[in-house]
Amino acid sequence: MSTNRPILPEVAVVGRANVGKSTLVNRLCGKRSAIVDEASGVTRDRVEHTAQWRGRDFTLVDTGGFEPHSTDALRRQVVEQTRRALSRADLVLFVVDGQAGLTEEDMRLARELRRAEAPVLLVATKVDAAEWEDDLPSLYRAGLGEPWPVSGIHGRGTGDLLDAVVRLLPAKGSQDQVEVDSEGPVSVALIGRPNVGKSSLFNRLCGQERAIVHPQAGTTRDAVDSVLVHGGKSYRFIDTAGLSRKGRQAAGADYFALVRSLRIADEADVTVLILEANRAGTDQDLRLARRVMDVGSGLVIVLNKADLLVRGEIERAREDLAYAMPFAAFAPVVVTSALTGRGAGLVWKALERVDSARRQRVKTGRFNEWLTALQASTPPPPCHGKSVRVLFGTQSRSAPPEFVFFATGPVEAPYRRFLQRSVREAFGFEGVPVRVVTRVRKRKTERE
Repeated sequence: MSTNRPILPEVAVVGRANVGKSTLVNRLCGKRSAIVDEASGVTRDRVEHTAQWRGRDFTLVDTGGFEPHSTDALRRQVVEQTRRALSRADLVLFVVDGQAGLTEEDMRLARELRRAEAPVLLVATKVDAAEWEDDLPSLYRAGLGEPWPVSGIHGRGTGDLLDAVVRLLPAKGSQDQVEVDSEGPVSVALIGRPNVGKSSLFNRLCGQERAIVHPQAGTTRDAVDSVLVHGGKSYRFIDTAGLSRKGRQAAGADYFALVRSLRIADEADVTVLILEANRAGTDQDLRLARRVMDVGSGLVIVLNKADLLVRGEIERAREDLAYAMPFAAFAPVVVTSALTGRGAGLVWKALERVDSARRQRVKTGRFNEWLTALQASTPPPPCHGKSVRVLFGTQSRSAPPEFVFFATGPVEAPYRRFLQRSVREAFGFEGVPVRVVTRVRKRKTERE
């Protein structure tokens, strides 16, 4: 079932590095959504967070530190992401350090914001007490009206700021409408080792430069997400930080990025595990695949950077992957090149199939007809010298699918794996870890 749903208005939070943008975002969201660290430059991509105030839902877009005159290539991409956020914003929060006052970098951004189409609120952070407001008149030099004094850490003044935000948001019903599935977006996590092309593939699927791509490993720190509509269904794609074996040694922002990525992967409906086609099947790849299966997420495996291989090498990469990951043979494998766009459409198709399979429910009558035929051809082995028969089975849940089988005696592990594999093949649970539970149920004559 589909319905028309408004696109949420966007509030861009911009400012130079280390003025407290992410701390303020967390306070306005009412939860720790953004990574905060004393070091500057922690936020690099534009990161979206959903917020609500007085019955209005909107999207807060946290951005990296604005340094337009930097010669560093990575920082220039951060600035470009900030400008993209500004071009889409319905409202802008220009955050400055209320204790330090306006710097030359602040004034450069203020000049740019005075030309913006969206309304701008000047927000002075780190104003933790009333007596610290004495220096606020100097902020009028920015030419953006009255400053709003707040404390992101303590929450001081944030309620008044949110009141102002919702007053300036577009009126309800004025936003664009998009037809989406009424069940809400399917969460899709993109995971993999550092520098395997997660952000590049993410940008291909988004159809825009949504995440920063840079040769430096570990460019993505916070999870970057976007809601996309494809085939009438909405998907929330989440590009995560690279997961490496050195993660246990991470500290500060890198540690929180690792924890955030693992939590997001654990909660995703479908996980896209991205591997390098020329070196897939590493120990870390195997650990990530097993983790996805353990939490019950759907799984799509992507062999990226296929542009570096010729045809014969691609087939060999598939064979090597199948040999290294026999436990994940049920997952669709898509060969892509994020650089050229090859295979991006096939990723969409695989996601649709896996999500549909994950939510599928098999009617009990149909399931037991199949079970009777299966057991007639391949009965369970006896246990302790006694024959065992599976009396009936039923699907106890979906997403992920779980099946309960009631038998006259204990069902050995090999036969449980046989049931699991047979269920998946018979009912099309592609890319989905099927859970099988067996319970012993005595026959009526034995109970009497």
